[in-house]
Amino acid sequence: MLDFGSSLHGKDLLVMHNHPRNSSYSDTDIAFLLGNDNVRSLSIVKNNGSVEILTKSSSFDKEKAINEFKRSYKKYVKSGKDSEIDKAVNKFISKYTEGLLWIESQ
Repeated sequence: MLDFGSSLHGKDLLVMHNHPRNSSYSDTDIAFLLGNDNVRSLSIVKNNGSVEILTKSSSFDKEKAINEFKRSYKKYVKSGKDSEIDKAVNKFISKYTEGLLWIESQ
């Protein structure tokens, strides 16, 4: 869970956090990125040394992104299993390429 209190200060912020189990973005991560206008990029640093960065592009449309994420969630999450949620998140990131840039290093 990402919690920065009542507000983040600044504009075009890069928020870095870790995923100790080497997982990719979670639904909570996506909700955080889409819901915070002052956050431009969200990165994950994994225990295996790999890094992922998700950045809002200049053509990012918050309303469109939220709607796309909701559609993906509805399509793939049926019983609430982690694997379904992971698939919904990955499909959303892969599909919404005009608004988000996803960089993965191995």
